[in-house]
Amino acid sequence: MSGASTDTPGLLGLLDAAGDDDLRDARALAWLLDPGASHGAGHTALNGLGVLLAGRGVPALSQALACVPPPPCASAVQLRKGEVELVMTLPALTLVLVWRSAPAPYAGAIEFAAADGALAVGVARVAGLFPPETSTTFPILLWPELGAALARVTGEGEAGGLVDSLLQRLSGV
Repeated sequence: MSGASTDTPGLLGLLDAAGDDDLRDARALAWLLDPGASHGAGHTALNGLGVLLAGRGVPALSQALACVPPPPCASAVQLRKGEVELVMTLPALTLVLVWRSAPAPYAGAIEFAAADGALAVGVARVAGLFPPETSTTFPILLWPELGAALARVTGEGEAGGLVDSLLQRLSGV
């Protein structure tokens, strides 16, 4: 995949995203979805996302996570064609979440990710941020439903407050 990549940061680096809310939020979600990150929640968030996608008729993530122990996973946030993408890489699957929080010209980022062989999913603050033809072809997750799917996640120690803040932001609280 082309584009500038930013590895998932540690707890202290999460909020340093050069003032870009989308980049900051995507980095925080990447951290939360990374089972090896300092939040201490393991695979709970990634499993919650898998269940949400399976309920939308896209079982690939749940299937990839079904083995015991769950597979290793790496995450990164990148910019491609002006869109923020959160990329989760598992041994048998690459998941790309394309992030949109406001209306803007759309450059086809979900379609490009799918053409690269990734499971491509849109993440939108509200309905209507992706073109209708994209929304009917690919799953689009709205922030409140993503927040609800991740509601079982709790962070340990210092990470607890950050986990709570992200979940409140996604849920619109």
